[in-house]
Amino acid sequence: MKKLILIPLLLITISSSSQVFNTSSTLRRGHLSLGFEPSVYINGASDFNLFIHGGIGLTSNIDLGLHLGVLGNKNYIGADVEFGLGRLFSFTGGVHDFYDFGLDGTLLCTLPIQSNADIFIGLDTDIVFNDDTDIHFWLPLGVAINVKRNMDFILETEIGLGDTNTHFIGGGLCFYF
Repeated sequence: MKKLILIPLLLITISSSSQVFNTSSTLRRGHLSLGFEPSVYINGASDFNLFIHGGIGLTSNIDLGLHLGVLGNKNYIGADVEFGLGRLFSFTGGVHDFYDFGLDGTLLCTLPIQSNADIFIGLDTDIVFNDDTDIHFWLPLGVAINVKRNMDFILETEIGLGDTNTHFIGGGLCFYF
């Protein structure tokens, strides 16, 4: 019954950008993930992007992620490595190109709220190399709901902190193989 109440609410927001689209759990060695996330950047105007996320487990606590954002004003391409830090935390470091080249770092904490649902919160930072090197910070907040055995629905938002005036909201499905 709770799923029936949550699903319509979550589907309303699915057509609403993302940089995390992940909990702090890592993929097991050799396992794959593929996610699709429609999203919006909110920065005075709203810019749509469709993210395609892929991942592969490298070891029991390390995975590699690849990210492609298409259909927006500018394509996004990025890659990262996520390190599991115990049962509830992870650290991710990576690179991206979106208007300018940047380095990424994210610390996430995931808390189970039901047997099939987790919430996550953390700190996300980008160092963007342009004429002036810029550092941006976001507060990622999200929920991951296990819809089927190998499928999660992930809804997330990233709230810009400090001088960062861009916010993100996105949601989509992630499949595991």
